[in-house]
Amino acid sequence: MEEPGPGSLWLHHSGRIYKVLFLTNLHNNEKYPRTVVYEGENGLRWSGPLSDWHRRMTKLDAIVG
Repeated sequence: MEEPGPGSLWLHHSGRIYKVLFLTNLHNNEKYPRTVVYEGENGLRWSGPLSDWHRRMTKLDAIVG
């Protein structure tokens, strides 16, 4: 599966669209799992584990194109 990159748009299963800001903990350390930091259309920022990302998000251009 494609890893979310900065600036990419994703559709949450709730119907909301989010933009990826950046990934953290890129050294893939088990103590600090890789995390996606993303922003909603309302300006609120969120973060979540990369391992769970594709369970609730679909890349927006994959739906359109």
